[in-house]
Amino acid sequence: MVGAAFKPIHAHLDELVVEYRDWYDEVAERLAALGVAPDGRSTTVAATTPLAQLAVGPLADHEVLAAFDERISLVAQAVGERAQEIGEDDLPTQDLLIAIATGLDKQLWMIRAQRIER
Repeated sequence: MVGAAFKPIHAHLDELVVEYRDWYDEVAERLAALGVAPDGRSTTVAATTPLAQLAVGPLADHEVLAAFDERISLVAQAVGERAQEIGEDDLPTQDLLIAIATGLDKQLWMIRAQRIER
């Protein structure tokens, strides 16, 4: 990433990574409790994601914010939809997904607060 906002955006992305690590650990633990073996290998994640790859090379700070806006929006939508599908059939899993969706909504708000339209 390059641009005048490099340092604050870099620090913000580090904060997001901490949240993602906590969430994927909680999801993996929930899956294990349900008897499902989670497959979090990078090759599996890369092969199954609906998200487009980012461009190769340096990205301008505003491009990084736009990319995270798009990705967090898509993930938040998918998590919310999955929480609704689960419904009352599995309240602990639904509760976990609602908490993640709430966190993603906050992340999205914070990303959007930094965006300067160019």
